[in-house]
Amino acid sequence: MEINSYKEFLNSVSGVQKLLKDERIRNDIKLKRKNSDLRHCYEYYRKFKLSLVLLVKNQESLISEVIKQLEGFDIDNYIVVDTGSTDSTLRLLKSIPYVSLFQAEWKEDYSFMRNMAANYTDADWILTLDSDELFISSPFSLKVLIAILNEVMLNPFSISFEQHCPNCSEYGIPDRLYSPKTSLFFGLVHEEVRDKYSNLPTTSVLTRVKIENQGATPEQSNKFNKRKRYSSLIEKMIEIEPMNPRWIAFMNELNIRKLVQSGEYEKLLFTHIFVDGNFSTNIENIKRNKYTNILMEKYISILVRLKKYESVIKFSDLGLSVYPEDIPMMFFKMVAQIELEKRNIQRLYITKLNEYITINKESVYDIYFRDTQLLCVGLAELSYMMGKVEVAQSIISELSDYKALKIWEGWHTEEKI
Repeated sequence: MEINSYKEFLNSVSGVQKLLKDERIRNDIKLKRKNSDLRHCYEYYRKFKLSLVLLVKNQESLISEVIKQLEGFDIDNYIVVDTGSTDSTLRLLKSIPYVSLFQAEWKEDYSFMRNMAANYTDADWILTLDSDELFISSPFSLKVLIAILNEVMLNPFSISFEQHCPNCSEYGIPDRLYSPKTSLFFGLVHEEVRDKYSNLPTTSVLTRVKIENQGATPEQSNKFNKRKRYSSLIEKMIEIEPMNPRWIAFMNELNIRKLVQSGEYEKLLFTHIFVDGNFSTNIENIKRNKYTNILMEKYISILVRLKKYESVIKFSDLGLSVYPEDIPMMFFKMVAQIELEKRNIQRLYITKLNEYITINKESVYDIYFRDTQLLCVGLAELSYMMGKVEVAQSIISELSDYKALKIWEGWHTEEKI
């Protein structure tokens, strides 16, 4: 999708603006277009070079599709570094004429490998994808996106995509476009783009560009033993940067299980959630960064697993006071409320069942001129509310009292207006 005229460039800018999530940035671009022409921005677009840099190993089922689906995204060249494939990956790559193929030995350090691979190009900007990532978004000019952001961003920046996983509603936001002139990757795993000179994370521009990570499937994860490898690398990153909440937020279930068993998980999370490291309902005591809500969600999920439902509600209320639309927190609180209601129903069921069992049914029949079918319909409803639908139906099938059956019908038939 090469742009061949200034008019085409402006038309493409209009489309690219819609991909930006930050309203302030969109407004800055609109203001630039209104107050001045973008010819020097167009000249930058024509001058700089964008290269794909991709690491690959044993991806014969995906690699051709990953490369060829990039046609139309305005990429100048394609650099692929193979790290030891033993299947048909190399043969497939060699059959694609515009791919520059290199080989390197794998080192268990994702940032090192990405930075090493970047040395195979002199491009001003790099698109870095995983070898199992496919674009969901329709083709557009990545170079126009970079050029227009370069016009309005003051400091080194990177550009993130929405990274979706098959059959999953949540998504990640990894940086996938960056300039190797100003930035590099840092981190053994779940690496981030940092400024070369300050070592601080670059400003990450959020976009609606969507990719799908095929490697998130159980088959791909098992193929490369990702869970165990990532768990080990995250532990090392926590040792390297113990006060960086990023690595705590990216811990997987293996890391968490180990810390829960040792009793250290709550302490670790509280260190990164609360200013003084201690639980407090004072929202001023909550640290505010891009990972705080994730850490709070993780802690609440552990409380749910431990069935500490009162604590789930208490902590969720605290989290929602800061992040009022956080879906996982809303869900966990709902789960806790439902489970507590179930407990209440179970207690009520046991109480009423004991009453039913101990009552003298013959005496009731003789004195009050009725049997116990009304109590039975109550027990049936409590069974139904506990999810014991078959038990409830069995109780109801034994009833003959039309008044009791009418009550049951009223509970389970929508009133017709």
